[in-house]
Formats: sequence, C-alpha cells, structure tokens
Amino acid sequence: MKKSTLSIISAMTILSLSFSTNVFAGSDHTTAISATTTTEVSNSIGVEYRGHIQNTGDYPLDNTWIQGPTELGTEGQGLRLEGFWIELTGTVPENAHIEYQVHVQNEGWMDWVSDGEFAGTRDKSQRIEAIRIRLVDDDGNALSGYSVEYRGHIQDQGDTEWVSDGAELGTTGLNRRLEALEIQIIQSDANNTDSEDQSSDDDTTDEPTSPGSAIASPTSTIAIDKEFSNREQNASYDDSAATHAVFNGTDIQVTGAGATAENGILTITSEGTYVVTGNLTEGQIRVETTDTEKVQLVLNGVTIHNSSSAPIYLKSADKVFITLAEGTTNTLTDGSEYIQIDDNTVDAVIFSKADLAINGTGTLNITANYKHGIVSKDDLVITSGNFNISSVKAALNGKDALKIKDGVFNISSSDGKGLSSKNDSDTTKGYVYIAGGTFNISNCTEGIEGTAIVIEGGDIDVTATDDGLNAASETTTDTATSETTETAQMPDGQAPGGGGGMMAADTNAYIAIAGGAIKLNAAGDGIDSNGNLYVSGGTIFVSGPTSDGDGALDYDGTADVSGGTIVLAGSSGMAQSFSSTSTQASLLYNLTTKATAGTEISLKDADGKVLVSFTPEKAYQSVVISTPEMSIGSTYTLTTGSQTAEIEQTAMVTSNGNTQGGPGGTRPDGGNRPDPGATPTTPPTETAV
Repeated sequence: MKKSTLSIISAMTILSLSFSTNVFAGSDHTTAISATTTTEVSNSIGVEYRGHIQNTGDYPLDNTWIQGPTELGTEGQGLRLEGFWIELTGTVPENAHIEYQVHVQNEGWMDWVSDGEFAGTRDKSQRIEAIRIRLVDDDGNALSGYSVEYRGHIQDQGDTEWVSDGAELGTTGLNRRLEALEIQIIQSDANNTDSEDQSSDDDTTDEPTSPGSAIASPTSTIAIDKEFSNREQNASYDDSAATHAVFNGTDIQVTGAGATAENGILTITSEGTYVVTGNLTEGQIRVETTDTEKVQLVLNGVTIHNSSSAPIYLKSADKVFITLAEGTTNTLTDGSEYIQIDDNTVDAVIFSKADLAINGTGTLNITANYKHGIVSKDDLVITSGNFNISSVKAALNGKDALKIKDGVFNISSSDGKGLSSKNDSDTTKGYVYIAGGTFNISNCTEGIEGTAIVIEGGDIDVTATDDGLNAASETTTDTATSETTETAQMPDGQAPGGGGGMMAADTNAYIAIAGGAIKLNAAGDGIDSNGNLYVSGGTIFVSGPTSDGDGALDYDGTADVSGGTIVLAGSSGMAQSFSSTSTQASLLYNLTTKATAGTEISLKDADGKVLVSFTPEKAYQSVVISTPEMSIGSTYTLTTGSQTAEIEQTAMVTSNGNTQGGPGGTRPDGGNRPDPGATPTTPPTETAV
C-alpha cells in the first residue's frame, strides 16, 4: 500500500503520547483500480472507520474517524487489528447501510453488524483474521448504484488486492492476523433494483462480487457467468401470501393454492411461494410446473426422509429457489436404493431438472445414502446458507454450472467429489465458479472437479484421496456419477510420446485462481489440470502426494503464475514447475532427502525476512514456491527442517533436479526425459542446521 501521513489532529495526538507518526500508515490512493465494473470513487457517499489495535487501543486516539480510503493499522510491526467501527458519511441515501462481519481468532465468523456498530473484540488479545463488508438497502438487498471496495495488509502475505461487496478479505484457518485495512465507496454503472414482483426480476443481476478477475483460458470454449441475480440472493418472501404445508409423520396439511398432498407427497403445480415445516417420515416434495414458471420453496424447519427416492424432486419448472429460513435447521435423508418412477434417473437427495438456486441463512443437513447430495441437470447456484452434507457420491453437482457466492459447506463424500460440474453435450458448459464461502471438504475422491474451475474468493480446505482440484472435460455418458476417461499412463508415470507423464493438453479444460485461501491435502495430484492453469491471486498451500506417480502440481498445457502466494509440497518423481511464460517469479526445489510430515517449509530473502512458510501434513521431497516478493537476481534461503539451501533466482522460473515441465515449463535437461538410472542434476549446496 502507498504511504502518507495521518491527519494533523491525529499526528499531534500521537506525538503527545510519544508515538511515532510512522507507526500508522495512511494511503494517498484517490482513484480506484477496481475488480468490478465501476466509474469513479463516489463523491456522494463516503466511508469512515476506527479500529482497535494491539498495544494501542482504540484508534485514532482522539476519537476521530479515518476517512476512506486512508489506511488504518500498521505494516511490518506485527500488530494485530482486533476490532472495527465502520460507517457511511457524506450524502448518504436514506435507504443505504454498510454491514460488516469479522472472523476472529478463537471465535470464528461473528455476527454481521452495521452503521458504526463495533465488530470484533477488545482487551482479549484476539486477532481479526478476515473481514467482509457490503452495502445494502433497508430490505437487505445489495445497494443499487454503489460498491464498497477494501484491501488490507496480512501477516506473512503483505498487501492484498482490492476486493468488493461482501467478498472475504484475509484468511481463516491459517492463524494470520489482519494488520491494516483500507475502504472506499465506488459509484458503479449498474442500477440494479429489485422488482416488486420477484417472479419477474430473476434476470436482473448484480455486478460480479468476486474479489479478483480470474484469467480465462484463450483455448477454452467454456462461457463462465460470474453474475448472481438479485432474486438468487434475495431470501425474503411474503409469508402472508404464501401457500403453507405442515408435515406430521406421513400426513400433510396444505393451506393455500397451487399444491396438493397425497400419499405423503406434496406436489407443487403452480408458480408461487411455498413454505414447508414439520417432519415427514416417509415422503417427498415434488415440483411439476410448466417450464416458464418459477417456484420459491421455503424450508422453514423441516425434516424429510424418503427411503426409495429423493426427498425433494424438482421435476419441471423454469427455475426453483430453495430458501433456508433464518434460524431454522432442515434435514433431508434418503435410503440406499432408489425406485425410478419416470424417465428421469433420480439419484440425489435434492434432484432438479430445472435451474436451481439456494439462499437463506438457515442450515441444511443432507445425508445421501444412495448417491449424491444435490444435483441439478441445469445450473446449481448457491448464494448463502449453511450446509452439512454427507454423501456416497458427489455432494454438489451442477451439470451446466455450479456457482457459489457465499455460504458455509461441511462436506464428506465417501466415494465421490466434493464439488463437480461436467457436461458431455455442450462444450460451453460444465464449470465450477467460486466467488466466496467457507468449504471444509474433509473426505472425497476429488475435492473440486469441472471442465473449468474458477476461484476468485473463499476459504477452501480439501482432503482428497485423489486430486485436490481437477480440470478435465467430460467424455462419458450424461450422469452425475460419470468420470473423465484419461489416457492410460505407463507404469513409471510416463505417457506415450511425451515427458512428464502427461496426455496431450485438453484445450477446453483449465483452472484459474484469482483469490481465496486454498489448502489442499491430496493423495493424488494436488492441482491437476488436463489443460492450462492460471494463478493471479489468492493463497494456495498443498500437501501433495507421497507417490512418485503423482505431483503436487500437474498440468498438460501451460501453468502461468502472475500473483498470489503459493507453496506446493509433494513427491519429486513427477514434480512440475510453473511455466516460463509466468510473470511472477517461482522456484522448484527437489530435496536431497525426503522431509517428514510436519516439517515446516520456510523461504527467506537476503535480509532474513520470511516471505512465506507452510507446514505440510505429509512427507515430501519437492517444493514449488511463488510469492509477489520474489524477483529475478535475488537470493533466497529455503529451509526444510535440517536442510537449508541458498537459491539464486536466475530466471522467472528457477529449478533444480529432474523436474518434469509441461509445455512452457522448465527443465534443466532441456526438456528431455532423463535416461533410466541417470544421475540427477547436482542441486545447490545444502547446509545442515
């Protein structure tokens, strides 16, 4: 962040209390380089804020407010931010509010507060690790015509890029403090207001709310839609005008029009809002409307079990919105075998043939004993909610697209993917897009799989028996369980006709990461793209494979890094570096001896400053590192337990040993696979410590 002095009043106050004026840094940033579509910094609405800082207390000390986008906090002094007050200033529309939420050490995500209320803790010595900020109107919808942007300084990572409109800034689960914060209000080109008639405003969209703009592969035909409509995000409903259904065992009582109940099945046949509550011990909610009608289904504290089919079956509609009512817990379970009743192959606890959007602040518990958790044969869009999903196969699957703006996801899939999107009939579809959210995928084969995977925000933690992230085109039949058929590899990890154990690149498949905190523990490849890989932001830590037949990084096209903080640890047999076409420096280092699980990786610059550190959960012998601070011509010290190495960054991509580079990758041997039994290239000198 750029520096400037504080206001005269604040500076005088600091001097009077023997503080140095360079302790707290400001910003002279006056124009926005925005990730969203914007016009200019707003002249009508402004923002001001105060903070509670370690060893200092409430700041500014004279109880004044810092005007945005001036920086609040410190850099390089190891002082944590512990709390905030944020409010709008200037010419503020009557219906405008600023809301903010903080993730606090030992507390997690705290409740949203607004308009000058305090968020965080005081006098508990607990760091703020992440923050979300958004502008809303009186009804809680995104404020039309304006955007809030914010950036910060994070322990061990340095300055972040600008993020906006509710996106997560910071990290969770990495024990890193937020040390500084800047906020500004932007006047946007968009003027998206919600219609009074919610059924007509589904095509109205907010500006993309992701914290960064991911790079799209120029060879891919995948068309990624990053927008979320107002109605997809709006969890409100008119309870007095809705049709209500109350479940009691196998009995269903319906009040209102558009739905009927028979033999434990609630059938919805008309457009409208339907609120369901109670316990259905054996039954189903079924939606059968025309393909021009929209249905909002409100789960208001409901439990549904179906031993032979989906508890919720969305057979036909234009679009269905499932709202998880505030403060409610909703539970859906199925049996281990399904009986098919029509031409559709129903195979998920929530199965939809229509576009499906899920929102709300309630909780949805799903136990999928047959196959999948939630499947849509069109788009599956989730904008909020709390999800606990245990499934045999994929937890979340959208054939055309899986798009997630926010939410908390606890996922365990015993024999399937965590998140998945594939389409074998349309090469423009089949992608996973993540703008935000918290994902704990504790058990799965692949953590996230799609023809394209685009991540621009969120806190993602994956433990996978195969790949952490996997981009590959669908080549088999149209089922949510189908797998990508890949060219068989040779026993030693080689592929016919090429080095690196790779197939020919899949031009449609790619992974693009522009934000978020990603932690992968993969028994197979950590990050696996059958096509290209682009990293332009975010934090990525990989505990990769111990088998030499897999790698922490595996790609068949190019792998360009232009931003972000990355540490990939894994086996050395199939190790790949980033491509030489990258614009951010990186290194690959193969250790002379394998490091045991729990051995910290640390990279320091010539001044002894730690640029990045990470402790892998498994043994490793190869490390790939890239950070914004690395540059050609500099020398770094890599420490892994008792092994240290001085590494000179002689090129954009520096490596030692027999690295297996894909097209554009780096190999000291000129790109040829070494002869069996050949002596590896001599690595830089290591010194035991």
